[in-house]
Parts: sequence; C-alpha cells; structure tokens
Amino acid sequence: MDREQARQQWWMWAAHQTQDDATRTRMVEAALRVMEAGGSAADAAAAGTAALNAPPPAAPPGPPTGARALVRSATEDRLLLGVGIIGVLAILGVVAVVGISSLRAKPVAVHKPAVVVKQIDTPETRAIRAFIPEAKRFVEAHRGLKYNADVPVTFLTDADFKKRIASSPADQKGVDMATKEWRALSLIPPGLDLGKELTDLATNGIAGYYDSSTKQLVVRGVAPTTDNRVTLVHELTHALQDQHFALSRLSRVKTDEESVAFRSLVEGDAVRIQEEYIASLPKAEQDTYNSAQQAGQSASGGAPDALLEEFGFPYSSGTDFVKTLVDARGQAYLDAAFVNPPTTTAQIIHPERYINIEAAQPVAAPAADGKVFDDGTMGELGIRAVLYQAVTQKLISLNDFLFATDGWAGDSYTAWSTATGACVRDSIASRSLTDAEGLWLGLTKVAGLRKGWTVTTSRGLIVNFTACG
Repeated sequence: MDREQARQQWWMWAAHQTQDDATRTRMVEAALRVMEAGGSAADAAAAGTAALNAPPPAAPPGPPTGARALVRSATEDRLLLGVGIIGVLAILGVVAVVGISSLRAKPVAVHKPAVVVKQIDTPETRAIRAFIPEAKRFVEAHRGLKYNADVPVTFLTDADFKKRIASSPADQKGVDMATKEWRALSLIPPGLDLGKELTDLATNGIAGYYDSSTKQLVVRGVAPTTDNRVTLVHELTHALQDQHFALSRLSRVKTDEESVAFRSLVEGDAVRIQEEYIASLPKAEQDTYNSAQQAGQSASGGAPDALLEEFGFPYSSGTDFVKTLVDARGQAYLDAAFVNPPTTTAQIIHPERYINIEAAQPVAAPAADGKVFDDGTMGELGIRAVLYQAVTQKLISLNDFLFATDGWAGDSYTAWSTATGACVRDSIASRSLTDAEGLWLGLTKVAGLRKGWTVTTSRGLIVNFTACG
C-alpha cells in the first residue's frame, strides 16, 4: 500500500472520530508518521487518537477592527489579512502605509508633491528640531549602523501636511483595476469608492514619511510630543536603511508579492527600533503614550477591513519577521536580508521559510475566459484574505483556516473583464497533498457563499478557484 492509499484509509478512519477537518488532518498525519517509522496499525491508531484528544494549536485572535486597533497590534497575531493581488499600496502617488502606535507612511515611487509649504519657526518647532541629533544617536546605537549623510527633516502643521499628501493623486488606472479585482473577490462591497478610501486613509491617517527619492523626511506635527518623537525615530530608521541599502529598490521589484515582502522587512525593522525607543522612555511617559494610543483605537473611519489590514501587514507581521531573524542569527543577518530581501509573504508569515531559503514554486498562469487586464501572484497573504470570508461566516474554524493557508507554496492569477465586472482565476500550489485538501475544502465553503465562484483541482497539488463579480 502506497502512502496515498494509506492516507485515504486513515482519513476515513478519522472521519468516524471527528468532523473537524483540521483535527482529522492531525490524526492522519500522526498515524502515518508511526506507520512510516515501522510501527503497527494499533500503534498508529493510538497516535491518531492521541492527536484527537490533544488540545488544538492556539488560534490567533481575530483581526482588529479598524485602523487604529489594527496598527497598534505589532505583537498580535499574524492573521492580518492584507492582499497583494494588485498592490493597492502602490497606486497612491505617495504610498501610504500604516504603522504601529500611529499611522505611518514611507513613499516609494513617489510623485513629487506640487504644493510647497513654508516651515514655521516657533519655540515648539525649535524644541522638536533639537531632538533630531538625540534621535539619530538612538537609531544608530540600536540599529548598529551609522548615518553617512545628513537627513533633511520637515515638520508641518496638520493642515500643511494634508495639503502635501493631497497634492499627490492616486493612480486612477491602478485604482480602477484594484476595484474590479477586489469586488470580484468580495473583499469590498459593491459601490465602494476604493480611490476615495485610499485618499482618505492617506490624508487623515499618516503621521510622517521618508521619501527615498528626495532623501527627505516629513513629520506631521510641530511640537516635541512623545508621538512626534516616536514618528521621528521610526522615519529616521528608514533614512538609515536607505543610506546603507538603497530603499529605492523597492519600487523596482518584479511583483506585488515581492513588494509586500520587501516592505515588511523595511517596516518591521523600523517598528523594532521604534518599540525600543518607547521602551526607553520613563514609565509614566510610556503609560501616557500607550493610553493615548488605546484611546485613538475608536477613530478608525469606515475603510474596509481588507484595505486596513493590507496597510498594516508590513508593520505587524514584518516586526515578527525581523525579530525572528535577529533572535536567530543576529543583526548582521538582518543586514544581509536587506541585500537579499524576502520575496514572498509566506516567508514573512513563516520566517523559517526565509531562513531555509524556501522560495515560491513556479505556477503556470491559468487561462482566462475573456480579455485579460491583469495577472500576478496573490501570495499566502492574498489567499488568507479570500479564505477568511469563510471564517467570518463561521463555515470553518480558525484552526481549519490556518491549516488551509499555511501550506501555500506558490500561485498565479489571471484577471479578465466581463460584461458586469470582472473575474479572477488563481492556481495555487500546496506543500503537500494534505495542505491541498485543506485549501480545497476551505475555498469550496467560500464558493458556497458566492454566486459565480468555482473551485477545482488539477495535477495533484494544484487548487484552482475562479471568482466573478
């Protein structure tokens, strides 16, 4: 009996014990391991039963609701749903991404703002400027690198900062393309103006940014508040990264998936230094700062969760990724990661895959049933966004969700226009047959919710789904 036949038999045996797919998978794998090690069927059954009775792996908490709750969750779960299918972060003229403890931005591929504003000179602005040398010394000491050039810093009032951001319009073609795809995938409701949501999120939510094209840093605020100092430390970390590793490379990566992965490295590193700065403050100041951040969690606006969570992913999961690299092999290894950055969101979610140099498997682009307007890679992050819809509808558990998505090995999607909107078809490779089965089951349950969705399998470990809307 080959492994596949054995697996099917044990799967049927497990089906009599539980209806939970994730538990069944654990039981089957435990039984197969015993059999392959030369154990008896009785020993294998005992191992499977032990897996049934063992407590399930701890599930991460659900995604935070709203931008403020999301962006302050650096130490929370890695289940934030961001989507890499179209790279919506890149369709703003000034790319806006949210960060921990306040909304941040780091432009890459920036359109130069047309509005010129004059910096004000007051005792408050002089006080925050006096903090710049101290902030640079802190970043150098904790990042282990030295600045090799000055970093021009501009502090703007709230009104002037909004003008600066609003003067750099979004790429309308990219907005239109993303809207069609996200609607097809049911990630945004019909009628939602994605361009407006992006612009509002950028205009109202960004606390500062570093422009790797002009080498200038801009902070939204003119007073020496804790929040502005934290923003300055975060963005000065980007400036230091840029001086040593040329962050402009981020605008030249080949795919959206690579862009999200690289940005997660960049932002995770900056959040790590930012957190160390916060931890260095007097306890009373930390408490006041953290209380203010908690109070701001309700000011999230009405942006869709999928959009907020794509913005937040580089900060939350990127921080975990960076800390894992530093803990495993030290800061020199982190520097090496900037030279050879991660290429998939799976490597960010599972840092061991980066450490073990596990790249994405090539997957052929699926055929389209109409005129193609886009193609690319959704990545594990995008697949999670799609599949999480079944979790919110209580069709699958969080455990099932994780078993279904953690086995991502590569994918390729094609999008085409229809008379009523668009369709997206994705072919997804899994790491094992068990992973493929879990993914197929999860996607099938999502498809049951949506008109115009289908799920098929091909070539063993490839699961295909088509979403139209």
